[in-house]
Amino acid sequence: GGASLYAEADKGGYHHWLLIRDLGGNIPLDIKVNQFQPPPRRDSLTLSGLGGSFILDDQQIKELDTLYKQEGPGSFQNQYGNINGQGTYSGIPIGKLLEKVGGMTEHNKLVVHSVDGYQQEFEYTNVYPEKAGWQKQQGDMILAVSFNGQGLPEWKDGYRIAFLTADGLYDNKDCENTSVLGEGWHRYKSAGARWVRFVVKLEVK
Repeated sequence: GGASLYAEADKGGYHHWLLIRDLGGNIPLDIKVNQFQPPPRRDSLTLSGLGGSFILDDQQIKELDTLYKQEGPGSFQNQYGNINGQGTYSGIPIGKLLEKVGGMTEHNKLVVHSVDGYQQEFEYTNVYPEKAGWQKQQGDMILAVSFNGQGLPEWKDGYRIAFLTADGLYDNKDCENTSVLGEGWHRYKSAGARWVRFVVKLEVK
């Protein structure tokens, strides 16, 4: 068996694994401890796509936010029907970020990676909702870099995927109607699951 200990990124972001082998009798246990490399910094963003990959640091992200800023009220519904995350989100359109690595076509998928290993897949029509008539229900897909005027490190959930819908709420019905088979709603029935927290990588595949 094994037990793991994970430290958050702002505390070093390390893992320890304790492997215990039961040899029976009174023989001492053989204990092995492995220390893993810290996960990526939360104040940087890796972009990977058709045109290569590179890392944006905090200053570059701030510059892109100034250049392409989209801002608006947002919130989401969880699997129990509760509304969470109410507030004002400000950030960069995902499509603008993907342009830095060659963009995205209808044949690609976007994989959003969180610092803790969580992932969500999105289609071309999620990144460009106007192509599918999803602008009202889903709204623009942004990488939110601030929430209610607070950025990292004060904002503990950033960077985050946010959907700026017309009514300020991305509910479970919106999620169902803007998820293709095999993704989103069809894997986990919660709009909130699409609002990935602690984003560290955007990957076009």
